[in-house]
Amino acid sequence: MDGPLHALACDRQDARAEALVHRWADGATDRLRFGDLAVASAALAKRLQEAGVKPGMRVALSMPACPILAVAHLACSRVGAVSVPLPPMLGPDALAPRIRAALPVLGIVAAPRAEAFQQADPELPLWVQEKRNLRTTRGALPDDVLASSRPLAPPGLPPAERPMSLFFTSGTTAQPKAVVLPHRVIPGRMAGFLRAHPGFDARPREERRFWSPAEWSWIGGLHDALFAPWLAGGAVVSAERTGRFDAQQAADLLVAERVTSAFVPPTALKAWRRSGAPTPRLQSLHTAGEPLPAPILEWARLAFGAPPREVYGLTECAFVLVNDDARAGVTGRSASGAEVAIFDVETNEPAAPGQDGEVRVRAGAPTMMLGYVAHGAIELPLDKRGWLRTGDTGRVEDGAIVVLGRLDDVIKTSGYRVSPGEVEAALLHHEGVAECAVVAVPDEERGRAIKAFVKLASERKPEEAFARDLQEHVRSRLASYMVPREIAFVDELPMTPSGKIMRRSLRE
Repeated sequence: MDGPLHALACDRQDARAEALVHRWADGATDRLRFGDLAVASAALAKRLQEAGVKPGMRVALSMPACPILAVAHLACSRVGAVSVPLPPMLGPDALAPRIRAALPVLGIVAAPRAEAFQQADPELPLWVQEKRNLRTTRGALPDDVLASSRPLAPPGLPPAERPMSLFFTSGTTAQPKAVVLPHRVIPGRMAGFLRAHPGFDARPREERRFWSPAEWSWIGGLHDALFAPWLAGGAVVSAERTGRFDAQQAADLLVAERVTSAFVPPTALKAWRRSGAPTPRLQSLHTAGEPLPAPILEWARLAFGAPPREVYGLTECAFVLVNDDARAGVTGRSASGAEVAIFDVETNEPAAPGQDGEVRVRAGAPTMMLGYVAHGAIELPLDKRGWLRTGDTGRVEDGAIVVLGRLDDVIKTSGYRVSPGEVEAALLHHEGVAECAVVAVPDEERGRAIKAFVKLASERKPEEAFARDLQEHVRSRLASYMVPREIAFVDELPMTPSGKIMRRSLRE
């Protein structure tokens, strides 16, 4: 399976088959077939070319999931332009450095986003999406804008290796980095996708219906829940979001549109369990973004009738581990042709089974990035052995890899190393905890101490006695040195657009 995105995800599919079902907030529903997407994206590609957009130039895309956003990605592929997905909730201060790093020649944005983009970069030309229409504010792009844009990669590369999109990392522990991905990453993830959704591509077409609440500005939402199902000949179901995730609305949509498979991040699964909303039966379900705690895994297995298979990857190299067996406490085994190993951080030698170390991926994985954008060039940082450092910590247990969290998040306290993920999983086993996050704080006696931020289940009150109860709960499940010395009760936890906890914000 080789070729540019638009060819694989659209043109090679059955033109008569349903490709995208989108429900708007007012109740109206758009239904597009692959043939409709081909015609619409070809028309938009022509408008981009007429405006002066050339191969290798960047086009910023910022709007909630909707048909125009899907069409815009396909149109950029047809032109050879590099799409730059930007979350629709970013303000001007967050947009400005991203625009400076990506240097787009054009922004295609939802109408409510226009003001933030104009504040971030008054010179950036904008095309504005207003509900179902795209309003072009000017024809050809200014000469100075076009002249200042240089292609991200030299011409002559095979189609699979040409830059397709530029994503920014989540920035949970540091400033976001600009990651350039080639067209090969979409077919490259299919082996992993089909391990997470066994037999999806072989089902009757009416049983290949996929849904996710994940935004398409996040690589997991765009690639796992839109492009991958399309490559497998499936139809994607989406809905306009007007606020926080609503489990009841999601359940109604899944039933009405006969959804059979889904990608639901752990944050949404936790909210679904908390809400008490009905859970339609599914044939397959996968999750990613944060480690899936055992209580949520077991609840989802029973609630949806499908084992929730955890997937691990990162923007730089996605879909590299899949938990085929949906076993609690395991992240998975290598997927999509990726070679994954654990390395001792101090010696840079492969770690022994059971020893904590850094998760690394060998160069050559089908979903690996071209590199980071640095000083106008693309650089792929590898260690001396040719492995990509993920910045995540993990260990090998029973032949499978357990990802514990970010290396930056590992807590050294009283001479011990503690993974926040293990403490969080223990806390989530308590019925009074809805969500939680664990970080290190300064401590005179221990050097660093463990602090837990806890969002309570609705029937609980933030009392000191309950905090002591949680501490005893962790001690009984883990060890005394892993007990949070301080517990803070909060209404909400800071999250990235992909649903990852921003521990850096909690530490600050």
